[in-house]
Amino acid sequence: MITELNFDKFHIGRKLFSKLEETDLSITSVFENNYFGRLFVDNPNNPSSAFMELGRRTFLFVGSEKNTSFNESVNKEIYEKIIPQKMSEYVSKFCYFIFDENWLDVIPKIFLDCTKETRKYYVFDKLKIKNWKDLLPESYSIHKTDADFLERKEVRDSRLTIKWINEIYGSEERFLQRSHGFCLIYQNKELASNNFVNYVNNKRDRIEMGIVTNKHHQRKGLSKLLVSANLEYCLSEGLTKIGWHTNVNNIASQKTAESVGFKHERDYIIYIGQWE
Repeated sequence: MITELNFDKFHIGRKLFSKLEETDLSITSVFENNYFGRLFVDNPNNPSSAFMELGRRTFLFVGSEKNTSFNESVNKEIYEKIIPQKMSEYVSKFCYFIFDENWLDVIPKIFLDCTKETRKYYVFDKLKIKNWKDLLPESYSIHKTDADFLERKEVRDSRLTIKWINEIYGSEERFLQRSHGFCLIYQNKELASNNFVNYVNNKRDRIEMGIVTNKHHQRKGLSKLLVSANLEYCLSEGLTKIGWHTNVNNIASQKTAESVGFKHERDYIIYIGQWE
């Protein structure tokens, strides 16, 4: 049996996510209505198992992993309803399964076509590159992603910014109200890279950020300068609790994080499902 909770009832299932909230800000962002999410439970009054559809391609499983009836209902919900909808609306063939350690052996039994992957989590320690402005090549410029910047033609024509904002926040207006980011522009006409705050809590004392760079501007040492600009702004706003997630095989992302002042805190496991 499975029940979807309305947002005003999310607090009923939140206790099951308390451990994960300590280490994954995306969950807090959902409960505080800063990020899209749906919540399903086995019992709408006193749940013991739950799964969250977080964003557009992430699922989290918490509580009792031995609830066979709930697991079967989740499998049916995802395969028959959620995945077809995502593929038709978002043209995405990837879904990520994140969970607490009790679910490690259960996920492959629920979703047979998934593979295990290790990810790394970094936390900000101190800003290492304070002279990023001096190191920035003359052909590049860094800009805060405000309303005026989002109206620039090179931004509107690039999927790097608008697509990311809409996938995470649902709209540009929501992003501007709740978050911030910095972008790298090449020759004042081409969007080269984005460094956005992916998740933020209501207190705005804790964030997690990510970066995406156009392939033509990679391997030039530019990412660390862009992130440094964002970190400098964060510090000026009193933001010091900053996280960074990356794939264990993404060496470039790890080097960027470490070069600007992040320290590796932990590894964690996810499963990835792929649908054509």
